[in-house]
Order: sequence, then C-alpha cells, then structure tokens
Amino acid sequence: MKTITYTFCDDTVTECEVDDDLYAVILETEQYERRLCWRDAKHRFLVDGVESFLEKNDIDIEDSGSDPMQILIRHYAVAELRDAILQLPQKQRWLINRVFFDGVRPLDIALAENISKQAVNNRLNKIYQKLRNILLKGG
Repeated sequence: MKTITYTFCDDTVTECEVDDDLYAVILETEQYERRLCWRDAKHRFLVDGVESFLEKNDIDIEDSGSDPMQILIRHYAVAELRDAILQLPQKQRWLINRVFFDGVRPLDIALAENISKQAVNNRLNKIYQKLRNILLKGG
C-alpha cells in the first residue's frame, strides 16, 4: 500500500492509501499531465514570440490559424523568410525544406535517416527557435 496526498485548490490536504497497481497508474497519469503542461507552455512561448513579431510589423493575425509556423509563413514576406532560412546551417535548411516545402512528414524523415521521430521533432523545435530569433531581430 502507498499513500497518495491530494492538495485541493482551497489548500485543503487529504491523504489516502491505495494499492501498488493504482499508485502506478496515478503516477503515470501525473507524469503525462506534466508533459502536456510542458508542451503547452512551450507552444505558448513560440506563439507569443510569433504574435509579438506580427504585431511589431503590423501584420493582422485575426484571420490566422493556430499554428505559429503557418502564421509566420503566411504573413511574413517571402524574401525575408528565405533570408532567415539561408542563415541556418545546411542540415537545418534541408530539414525545414523537406517538412514545409516538400511536405514530407517528420516520421518519414525519421525512418529515412534511421533516427527517432522525437529526434526529428527536437531538431525542428531548435530550427523554429532559431528562425524566431532571426526574424524578431530583423535578420
């Protein structure tokens, strides 16, 4: 038996004992919830940066979708975006071209490169951050 402690929003604390199987499920659920919160925070950070850039450049975002890279691609001048992409290292340029311009799924890239899909997603996140910084600084 394990003891689980619950803290409610009114700061009351309750403890209860659960068997080991239920305890494992509760821990797994809490870990999953933390991962979702982390992903949401990361997404909000990227969206906030893109929105700040769009507002700074008087670009209307009211009719835009929710995906930050799609907003950026749709509203940013093609020449400036191309210049920002050209500032990336060759491997990063290749990956961004494959995903956004050739329409190749990250999973397909992972299989072709013999790496995990998560590794591809991590690389894309680094690229997004670099592009965000380049574009917000104006090149």
